[in-house]
Amino acid sequence: MTQFRTIEKKVCITCVLFSVICAITFSLVKGISSAFFIGIALGTVLMLLNFHLLGIVVSRFFDRSGMGIPVMLYVLRLLIYAAGAVFCFRVGMTCLLAYALGVLGLVAGALLNFGKGGGKDQ
Repeated sequence: MTQFRTIEKKVCITCVLFSVICAITFSLVKGISSAFFIGIALGTVLMLLNFHLLGIVVSRFFDRSGMGIPVMLYVLRLLIYAAGAVFCFRVGMTCLLAYALGVLGLVAGALLNFGKGGGKDQ
């Protein structure tokens, strides 16, 4: 679990930087949009929360402390993503696009930190 926390910290920092770069780039190209900022902030925060919950799910699964909590947390992760997407859809398509960018920041963070195959110790 300690190794996961180290990885989580690196990925989270990279994800936040990715989101800030996306927000700045969008502002320079299209102008300042509150819908975009709401979407990317919500996507990034929910992605970080879900990544943290994923660590809890995996650790509980391997601790063999029962399947109830890991399954419940896994379903909760999906509901959180869905609720964020519905909220952003109601705000507008720009918000939904920014939400998707914020959520995909996890992939960007993982790829930027560990490359395609990861390190030898991961």
